[in-house]
Amino acid sequence: MLVGQRRWLVLVTLFVTLFTVLGATANVIPVFLTPLMKLYGWSHARISAFPTIFSLMLGLAAPLVGWLLDRIDARIVMPAGTVLVVIGLVCASYSHTFWPMFIAFVFLGGGACAAAVVPGSMVAANWFSDRRGLAIGVSIAGMGVSGVVMPLVATDLIARLGVSGTFLALAAPLVIIVLPLLLAVIRTRPQGADSVSVAEDLKTLPGLEVGPALRTPTFWLIAFVQAFASAGIIATFYHMINFLIGAGYSPRAAALVLGTQAAVVVPGFILLGALADKFTARRIYPFALGFLAIGNLFLLGAATPQYRFYLAGFILLFGFNGGTTTSLTPTLLVESLGLRRFGTLWGLVGLASTVGLALGPMVIGRIYDVTGSYTIGFELSSLMIFICGLVALAISPAEGIETASAPAIRAVGH
Repeated sequence: MLVGQRRWLVLVTLFVTLFTVLGATANVIPVFLTPLMKLYGWSHARISAFPTIFSLMLGLAAPLVGWLLDRIDARIVMPAGTVLVVIGLVCASYSHTFWPMFIAFVFLGGGACAAAVVPGSMVAANWFSDRRGLAIGVSIAGMGVSGVVMPLVATDLIARLGVSGTFLALAAPLVIIVLPLLLAVIRTRPQGADSVSVAEDLKTLPGLEVGPALRTPTFWLIAFVQAFASAGIIATFYHMINFLIGAGYSPRAAALVLGTQAAVVVPGFILLGALADKFTARRIYPFALGFLAIGNLFLLGAATPQYRFYLAGFILLFGFNGGTTTSLTPTLLVESLGLRRFGTLWGLVGLASTVGLALGPMVIGRIYDVTGSYTIGFELSSLMIFICGLVALAISPAEGIETASAPAIRAVGH
């Protein structure tokens, strides 16, 4: 199969993988929180430990996954991550106390990182060097589409099968569909699929090595923005359904809001990627975060008589820009630091976001337990996102990257 044809099959596989892996983990975790609290009597702070450890493992595993992707092919890394997710779902199904469930979420977070989060962007960037932002957006849109479909699916499955049965049901497509696709289709980059090793391929790519990149202000600005913007986004995401149920919405209506918001994320992923290709990610990023912060505040109005207006504002602004840190950051990293050590640097940026991802849901849960309200917590998350938008204005290409022209970078992979 020609490279030009194969890369579309790679993109479809990435879409399916992100849909299924994150549809069995990140996108349905909010749906499980209320049933688990009712089933076991856990507090908001205690139940927040599950999204916290999931997010923590996403970050902690990222440098290792990125390092592996710079040395061995994605066709090994991604299936291994998928197996870890399956193990986590099976463990969760048979867990009936806190600590076994906690360990299951450790597997889910680490596996999702290796199967989807880090390699998804890297593989898309390598196969579509001429339309990198758009390709990353399309592949990550799989996560957005699963966010539309899977909360409602998981809600119905829990009602019919219970919590344990639902965990097992979510594992089945990973074994039947995702693993065979990954093994048959995925390669890190076109050159590595046919000739030299991944490590040798890297020597031909433009960009900084890890050491020089870590000595630039650019890397640390990107890491700061990724950490604290992700914290604000994830804190709202994981507590959204609990907030809406507390405001009087039924579980299905709350899941529908989550799904509708996720539906808007899908065109957001693609359009943000296309805009990044046209105007550069560093120009789009600050504006996307600003609108995201405003949309986050709109959620608080969902408990007022004017809820329709506020829900519409939240769904449009938060939804459209909700994928900013996922879809734009990889492109921003390539623009600013190059492709040579993209896997490792992307993993380190993921590690930098670990503190925010881990503490965001926990802090919001603790604030709720103390105040009995989500107001202060959601206001805090909005403030973090807005500050990150201001910081993003200062991000510029590292010294030396300017000498690698855009056409030269796009030419890599042809």
